[in-house]
Amino acid sequence: MTDPTRGTRSPSSTRKTTGNHPPDTVPARSWKITEETKKWVVCGHTPEEQGSLLKQIADAEELGKMHYFNSALSCYYEIEYGLLKGSGKGEWGNPNPY
Repeated sequence: MTDPTRGTRSPSSTRKTTGNHPPDTVPARSWKITEETKKWVVCGHTPEEQGSLLKQIADAEELGKMHYFNSALSCYYEIEYGLLKGSGKGEWGNPNPY
């Protein structure tokens, strides 16, 4: 859960705790994508691709991931700390896994 006045998760959070996630003391605004960035990621994609990209973002955030890749049919995006770090065209792959 998010405290809308502070932008941080409340102690009663039911967020899944698998994967590489930030400590509860780290504000969500420092690792989640803003609405403006989401608009940039889905710009120019079909409605189906937009839905898929937004679901991938929501799933990654639910898991508390700070670094991940998401993809559409012909491209991929690298997201880190809520920022669009990189993108590419062609078949999705993880060019620099950590």
